[in-house]
Amino acid sequence: YPLVSVKTKDPVPKAKIKAVLDIVRTLKVTAPTDVGDVIVPDVGGTGVDLVATRKVKKVG
Repeated sequence: YPLVSVKTKDPVPKAKIKAVLDIVRTLKVTAPTDVGDVIVPDVGGTGVDLVATRKVKKVG
């Protein structure tokens, strides 16, 4: 499966990093994605969005 890279739009509080990573590990995202697309809004209740950092085209 192709992967899409992601990052948080702003810093995440240190105490919430593990919770955010646990969410990221379980994600399944449907293509297409573009750079800057919000993948998870308010990830882990941090008030920070998780966004795509790579474009992924839909296959087929």
